[in-house]
Amino acid sequence: MELVKVKGGTRRSSRPNVLSPEQLELLHDHIQEEYVRLVVVTSICLGLRFSEVLALKWMDIDWKSLTIYVRRAIVVGRVDETKRIFRSSGPA
Repeated sequence: MELVKVKGGTRRSSRPNVLSPEQLELLHDHIQEEYVRLVVVTSICLGLRFSEVLALKWMDIDWKSLTIYVRRAIVVGRVDETKRIFRSSGPA
């Protein structure tokens, strides 16, 4: 998560649970549907919420500047705006 900066983000009130590589592999192996696996891997790699991953569109990705704009979330079929913007500083 060192490559991701949250503009205007707040600090967490509690420390998140961190999966070990073995736990991540077990989780990955037990997901049978490809589209669910894609959502889970994207969420884990980018630190996004499930609702934010579902709301991503191709136009939210700027490949030249390696930036993903998280502009909306989908909750119970309703699309809402979100204030979170994630910027990747590119390859290490």
